[in-house]
Amino acid sequence: MELIVNNINGPASVYRNNADHILDRHFLRIELKGSELNRNGIGARVSIYAGGQQQMAQLSGTRGFMSSTLDHLHFGLGSDTLVDSLTVCWPGLLEQKLINVKVDQTIQLDISKASTAVLNTEPGTPETIFSSVSVPGLEFRHRENDWEDIDREALIPANLSAEGPALAVGDVNGDGLEDIFVGSATDQVSQLFIQLPGAKYTALAAPVLLADRYTEDVDAAFFDADGDGDQDLYLVRGGSEEFAGSPLLNDRLLLNDGQGNFEHSPPGSIPLLMQNGSCVRPADFDGDGDMDLFLGTRSIPGAYGISPEQFLLENDGSGRFTPLPPERLGTLHKAGMVTDACWVDQDQDGDPDLVVVGTWMNISIFENDHGAFTDITSASGLGETAGWWNCIGIADLDMDGDLDLVAGNHGLNSMLKASVQEPVELWLNDFDNNGIPDPIISSYHDGSSYPIASLDELKRQIIGVDQIYPSYASYGGQTVTDIFGEELLAKSLKKQATQFESAIFINKGDGTYETKPLSREAQFSPIRDFLVGDFDKDGIPDLLLAGNNYSTRPSLGRQDASFGWLMLGNNSFEYETLWPAESGFSLAGDMRKMHLIEIEEEAFILTLPNNGTIQLFKHGK
Repeated sequence: MELIVNNINGPASVYRNNADHILDRHFLRIELKGSELNRNGIGARVSIYAGGQQQMAQLSGTRGFMSSTLDHLHFGLGSDTLVDSLTVCWPGLLEQKLINVKVDQTIQLDISKASTAVLNTEPGTPETIFSSVSVPGLEFRHRENDWEDIDREALIPANLSAEGPALAVGDVNGDGLEDIFVGSATDQVSQLFIQLPGAKYTALAAPVLLADRYTEDVDAAFFDADGDGDQDLYLVRGGSEEFAGSPLLNDRLLLNDGQGNFEHSPPGSIPLLMQNGSCVRPADFDGDGDMDLFLGTRSIPGAYGISPEQFLLENDGSGRFTPLPPERLGTLHKAGMVTDACWVDQDQDGDPDLVVVGTWMNISIFENDHGAFTDITSASGLGETAGWWNCIGIADLDMDGDLDLVAGNHGLNSMLKASVQEPVELWLNDFDNNGIPDPIISSYHDGSSYPIASLDELKRQIIGVDQIYPSYASYGGQTVTDIFGEELLAKSLKKQATQFESAIFINKGDGTYETKPLSREAQFSPIRDFLVGDFDKDGIPDLLLAGNNYSTRPSLGRQDASFGWLMLGNNSFEYETLWPAESGFSLAGDMRKMHLIEIEEEAFILTLPNNGTIQLFKHGK
């Protein structure tokens, strides 16, 4: 008899029965014969039950970076001499089961002998809260254009050119039905979908959208810009393909004639900002009865880490917007790399204050005093919340009459770990004196901070590194200080992230907030958007989360572990997290936006991924 022993550092080793102490060690080797298109059965999952324990293994062609695996599955069984049952789940929902399998042998499983898996359809199985549906006429696929920021900026953690699409909901033609605007990527036409009676939509041919097909819409908002009572549309242009100042980054204000027909606002209606925008949030922040705007800016293309300008636009009542001077914005003017914002009357003085989040930023609150804004983040208890935040919103989660905050962050399922004691850090300087800023990101391990970039990545960005570190052996173990020196780091712009958990922030009623991280499941991937609502109809607010990020740098790994989460609140204001199979809310793709809409007096959840298709859900089946 031969005993095959798994070795995680190499191929299986073979030992013969030449020692008494291994005579009671048994094994089972599984070979898989798949279909004609998948001869080795890649993806098949085998579970065995023996000695009161279960083991599971899945056959994959590769595992890890530049690594292949064996073409069979091996199970070590210790002293067990019989496998009670063996089940193989083949790709395509096929299943095969064996019982009372003898050990110490190689068996071959053939997909041709498998049968269709029996799903759980027992009577009494509860209905899910959501079900996936389609609505006639509401079809759209966002097609992200082919551009890699990392080809220009080798050390950034993710592409910032794939932040769209935009999504906005409003009644544009005054018929009482909610219509939908969906923004596009470069070289694609954005779409306006008009809701018709009978639960269907039609795409409106809008010449004004066709003319702007070479721009990228990353956010949008319906609001009454010119005071005529209908819904106008503001479009935020973004993407990092173009440098700041490019006309392709110029935002648009589209004015509505009341019938759903849009045209560009007159020249001079909005300033020519031409930035890599991130968000637009309307509010009457000056209290004069018309809608003003906050415009968030994501980054300066080609200069990751430098804080771009943020803007507050004041409406004169006729739809002409003027940016406030920097002195009225205070530190909001260069608050950071903003991703999202919301308005809330934090101090309950009758005017809206502004909450802003972003990359390398705290959950930041700016108090509004008659149109002048002051940073009160630290006084609100949020001074140590720096993270890679993606979204922010408000809701009375604990039902005490004041508004709490919900924020989506980077999550915990990555190689980067952040805390107040050991933050993830960004050092920005022109380290090689070539006129281009170099963003060095570092994280701690055993008390020392090391760059997360590989030697090859560092060589692509910084000239001369290969002469100092000609091999990985020489580069390995070098801290940020070892590489760049204390003096140069002291002259660098430094930012940090101390929290990567997505969280809620409970308003304590005295102007301060208590941080409560969301569940473990919610940290599997970045949260990009969320909705708050009583989805299970028990009178308590619930959370619906969507996320992922497929645009991360390859060495950091794609973040795709979220398929959507429903978190049900309870009387203790804690949350029970339902998996997609339990809730019926099962998303596919790199999610960006969600919106609650009403169709034929029923509530639907509209979701939109980057480089993917609209997905729609409604309550029940």
